[in-house]
Amino acid sequence: MGLHPCDQHQTITTYRSLFPAIDFSDVEEDEDALWSPTERETKEQLFGRTKKFVEWLLKRKETDIAVVSHSSFLRHLMATVGDGCSAQVKSEPHN
Repeated sequence: MGLHPCDQHQTITTYRSLFPAIDFSDVEEDEDALWSPTERETKEQLFGRTKKFVEWLLKRKETDIAVVSHSSFLRHLMATVGDGCSAQVKSEPHN
């Protein structure tokens, strides 16, 4: 994350007003704490973020969960844990 404005999300306050049916209570910071205007996320940082997300996801009680993200994160996620996915899903995630 970082460098490019498209990688920075809006505040959670903004998202709450745009999407009132979505529960944002698990989001800890209103501002985007991961985005930096001066540096990109390293592969190691991306791996750590992916691992943390998977650990969180596996603890969820829901059985149907939509994951919405940038293609680079989804590509890394599928490369990390996507052994059960089709080759197309692993190689061509779409936004």
